[in-house]
Amino acid sequence: MGMGLIEYDTMEEGYNKGYSIIEYLKDVCLLETGYLEDSEVRVHDIIRDMSLWISSDCSKEHMKWIVQAGLGLYNISNTDIKTFRSARKISLMCNYITELPPALNCPNLQFLSLQQNFRLKAIPPSFLKSILSVTYLDLSWVPIKELPEEIGILVELQYLTLKQTHIRLLPIAIGLLRKLKFLDISYMDFLEKIPYGVFTNLSMLQALNLYGSRYAGHKADFDPANHMDYDEFRVEELPCLSLGITAKRVSTLQRLFDVPGVHLRCLGLYELNGERSLTLTLTESIFVLNVMGYSDLEDFCIMNKPQCYGDHLSRLEFLTFWDLPRLEKISMEHLQNLRVLTVGRTYQLVDLTCILKLPYLEHLNVSCCDK
Repeated sequence: MGMGLIEYDTMEEGYNKGYSIIEYLKDVCLLETGYLEDSEVRVHDIIRDMSLWISSDCSKEHMKWIVQAGLGLYNISNTDIKTFRSARKISLMCNYITELPPALNCPNLQFLSLQQNFRLKAIPPSFLKSILSVTYLDLSWVPIKELPEEIGILVELQYLTLKQTHIRLLPIAIGLLRKLKFLDISYMDFLEKIPYGVFTNLSMLQALNLYGSRYAGHKADFDPANHMDYDEFRVEELPCLSLGITAKRVSTLQRLFDVPGVHLRCLGLYELNGERSLTLTLTESIFVLNVMGYSDLEDFCIMNKPQCYGDHLSRLEFLTFWDLPRLEKISMEHLQNLRVLTVGRTYQLVDLTCILKLPYLEHLNVSCCDK
């Protein structure tokens, strides 16, 4: 979606179009099911090579799309830099790059993926200054500890993913990215703080993924009264967007449901200790729900019954219950779109007849459920 291949007005429309296109390409054998059947697709080598050839105007002299993924690269040579000069899209993912050059000098570059370069520890400020035209930047699974403030000069940037980086402080300069539509800062275990005001100026932001990230505002229940540092991000500054997030308190969950214009898409309930019974009324937008590490929970109920004719059913497709040692009962109805249910380490659970009410369930994964 962030590559401009799909035209859409809302994020949900973009997701739906994307899924439809992927299914169509699979039906005509231009895409194949990936190793993770529910979340990955792969391209046959012949189709891949043909696509790259077509994208480069059927000539090796016009290398507009350059893919050097998984080639075991340790650096970007001067020869590579010359080759990259006319490129619009470059993928260097899944390599062993330890250091980036001071500059790339790619005036037309729109897409750059460095994901899964696990030996890359820093992004030089000068490097960012050399890719001013980039609209899509993927740094996921790159163990950098900080993102230079120069990120703010990439004013054309629309898609930025920092998933599973080691960044501790999100730079306030991200607030200068006025065209940013999608920001993925999920699974950032080292993230300690998001400064207040970072998201305020991002008027075009449509999707924010905070799922699995740990930071002070998350632990303080997003409540300004609980903050030791009043310069920290608060949930009220979120614009209208699609949101992925992990909550550790029931009160946090309720506040998230009450924020106008926010559509929860990926929701994690983690270590919500203290409650033996929990009833959750799903919003229509939730696509993924994970309930994990909740040591006191005995009874969990999902309510999604339409109140009147024409009400929309939940879009929930992926549901996980994991590490819930006292869970005895799961109740759920009207989850007409649920496709994948995973239940594990629920040692007291004795009954899963609720799956009889899931007409489109495709995968049921049950493990470590002794009873």
